[in-house]
Amino acid sequence: MTEDASGEAGDDVERVSPSSLATYAYCPRKYEFGKAQRIETIDDTKRYLQQGLAMHTTIERTCRDTARGDEPAT
Repeated sequence: MTEDASGEAGDDVERVSPSSLATYAYCPRKYEFGKAQRIETIDDTKRYLQQGLAMHTTIERTCRDTARGDEPAT
């Protein structure tokens, strides 16, 4: 860390948010991958949305096929 004549920290000081500190305290590896290396993880919301869409599509096709009297595809 560098200090200027006024004793204030210079620009090379890394600022860390409270949420980043909490992430580090909870799981240092998660902090390293997510914050320091900026590696994206699969968002749970996106994963659940994809699963929900797959389920709805399957149910819709099954209902459509059985309404016509067809046997559902296996």
